[in-house]
Amino acid sequence: MTRALLNGARLSRRSLRPYSSFEQAVQARMNGRWPVSREAAVWLLERGLEQRSDGWYWRSDLALTQPSIVRLCEQQIAAFVRRLTMPVLLVMAERSEERALVESMLALVPELEFKTLSGSHHLHLEAAASLQIAAWFGERLATPG
Repeated sequence: MTRALLNGARLSRRSLRPYSSFEQAVQARMNGRWPVSREAAVWLLERGLEQRSDGWYWRSDLALTQPSIVRLCEQQIAAFVRRLTMPVLLVMAERSEERALVESMLALVPELEFKTLSGSHHLHLEAAASLQIAAWFGERLATPG
């Protein structure tokens, strides 16, 4: 909570710096904290940027990039996960920041199928991964029960 409050205070003093071109934004996104392919970067930026007279700006709320002020502790997450009654297909990127916490909770989910794919945060935007995820969901939907 302290980290969220301190980051929030810093964020309120920060102003957005525009990208001079859409291409500059694409390059920044491809090489950012969670690198993505060029195609994925374009998808993200087509919906996430707006052009103004002085450049290209993110249209999302900067606060969404900061830690949440309300965080569930591991015991709260475990209590929630234990109550799941439906079949669960969990697809996770190999390079996920939350992997250790998620793996510690896997045994708590009654009907869980856990899959991992090569990638990171925007795994679902990569062509091969999105096709594989769609196939897994298709298989589950086609299986009765």
